[in-house]
Amino acid sequence: MSAEASEAEEARRPGQTFQANSDDDFDSESDTEASVQPSKKRRTLTTEGGGTHCAPVNNLGFKLQYDLDLDQPRGQISKATFHVDGQDPVVVERPEIGAPLSERLVWALLEKTQWRAYQNAEMRSAISKCHELLNPLHLGIGSSRTNGAAITNSGSGGGGVANMGENEHGVPNFVWNVQKLGAHTLAEIKDKYFLKIEDGTKDAQGNLYVPNGKKGSMCGTKFPHAIINFRARRGKEADADARYVCGACNNVKLVVRLMKRGDGGDGGEEPARESEVLDLIKKAHLPHQRSAWFNNEDRMQLYMYLEFADGPGTGTPVSAKVFKHPPAHGKLFSPAESPPYTLGETEFPMANGCASCTTNFAQYVAHANLKKPYKDRQFRFVVKVLNPFLVDVEGFTVRSLPFVVKSVLHNDVRTDVRFIRQGSEIVQATANAEVA
Repeated sequence: MSAEASEAEEARRPGQTFQANSDDDFDSESDTEASVQPSKKRRTLTTEGGGTHCAPVNNLGFKLQYDLDLDQPRGQISKATFHVDGQDPVVVERPEIGAPLSERLVWALLEKTQWRAYQNAEMRSAISKCHELLNPLHLGIGSSRTNGAAITNSGSGGGGVANMGENEHGVPNFVWNVQKLGAHTLAEIKDKYFLKIEDGTKDAQGNLYVPNGKKGSMCGTKFPHAIINFRARRGKEADADARYVCGACNNVKLVVRLMKRGDGGDGGEEPARESEVLDLIKKAHLPHQRSAWFNNEDRMQLYMYLEFADGPGTGTPVSAKVFKHPPAHGKLFSPAESPPYTLGETEFPMANGCASCTTNFAQYVAHANLKKPYKDRQFRFVVKVLNPFLVDVEGFTVRSLPFVVKSVLHNDVRTDVRFIRQGSEIVQATANAEVA
């Protein structure tokens, strides 16, 4: 909290010191009156002056300190105690109604100056709070942590923003803005709607693409790029296993759809529109509550990041420090990712129930560049809805298939060559077969 914010907070506490800078005593603000709690403050005017426009210069030859006693309900100054070096304190009481006009005018000026100082501190406190809210790179107050992602709870009608910092191991920490839905609305949404990442792992007839020995198979036009028989570097005797792969040389297109379960309970699902979910949220709030929304409450904005899909710490966001040659600026994607809620390259909107994000991996983000403890690990994409009513709702965070990243693909697959399994045999898909 800034010094000014602390000062304003102290002023609200009865019997506590009113914190204000000596320069504030002479600042010019609104003449509006308001109640101030009783307080004291010893202020100092020295023989030095200048440095601030219109700052007072004390040329009386001594250092002056003073305390002010305030009375409720209007913050009137009941007594001023002046302290001069080498002298006994001088106490000046508030003049009575019948006192000479000159005394009452000086006292009125003192009270107005004190009130303006209070207003100045309040305004600086408000500006400081606005700065924190509007600068997501400097705000992060997680209250709990799940899979490397911190969650901060807030009341309805607005909320905070998210920060993407790092812990001591360089692992990204995300702080999400969360607002709670009523039990009925929450159940209605959670039991019916969910996100789904479309992939290109099958042809149009539903046949899975498979590798054929040392020959890999290209996939469809969406994530992932291919599937290969991958041999982790554990020695020549290690068995190869089929893994999906993305090439750092190609763009990666991630397509996310909003789905809903059928009413018959038969496990069927069909595409949905985000307006269906947003209308349920809207109906659960009164107009005056909705008027205070400002942080994605009325839209379906998505955010994507990368995490480990297997091994120790599954679900931990990937850090640039796991690579022998770290990518530039610690960014995993190109164009570089930004923290949530900043409309960066990995934040994208949903429209008509569909959202897509096209990105590329940054230089050095490849399996061959992983440090030894991470050599066998796979990655996966994580997509979260940034709507604060949905960010922690089951079904509105979705994860992709596990995959590895290779710098180039031409050593493992050939362009437009795809294999599928037919019975016990692996055959090449026909040239005119549709690609999913």
